Amino acid sequence: MRRSLLSSRVEWLHTGFLAAPIDGQTYTLKDLQDKIQEGTMFLDFTDNFQLNNIFIHGQWLTLARESFKQGKKNGTLVYHSNKFVDWVEERCGVKKSRAYDYIKFIENFSDFPTVLQCSLPFYWFKRYGQRVSDYLCENDEEGNFWR
Repeated sequence: MRRSLLSSRVEWLHTGFLAAPIDGQTYTLKDLQDKIQEGTMFLDFTDNFQLNNIFIHGQWLTLARESFKQGKKNGTLVYHSNKFVDWVEERCGVKKSRAYDYIKFIENFSDFPTVLQCSLPFYWFKRYGQRVSDYLCENDEEGNFWR
């Protein structure tokens, strides 16, 4: 295992939170790969009730997906598959379904950050997230409470 991943693990154990991406900063795909690997290790040591960490990990995955797509489109990325989920599984060690679930969580609840404070486990959001998100979008009064 790389030394940088091991040293950052100590920081996670003290803070209990993943570092979020910085708005406006550009990350290389290699940087994003490292962040995703770190986040995956971190989430292996925490429970699935920490939605904020799952949300942050999903942000890193979303950035990597966009960077992957842009690299493929520009011809600057040489990878045997055109599918991001293949890259993330092979290079970052994140199962395809897990990556998809985290990205979907971001897509459903980025407009409702208060949801991250609830005490439901992630698997509940995995199962009912789309319905809940649709409901919050359609009902302004309820949706505004969670914004």
